[in-house]
Amino acid sequence: MRIGVLYVISGFGGSLLSILHLKESKSSTVSVGASGALFGLLGAMLSELLTNWSIYANKVLYIICEHWKRVNKDRF
Repeated sequence: MRIGVLYVISGFGGSLLSILHLKESKSSTVSVGASGALFGLLGAMLSELLTNWSIYANKVLYIICEHWKRVNKDRF
């Protein structure tokens, strides 16, 4: 549930910043999509990792294992 709320808020924030940038640059290109929401989720994951950095015993191994699990989750 928290991820869904974060996704919606990040998407809204990304769209709002895109509109504000559109007014400042005076271009006619509107940017829409899920990229703002996805970058918001990535930022939240990075924030959580940096906040709890001391918890992980072997940090580099943890990052490699998590990346490997995400990349290969559909293969197994």
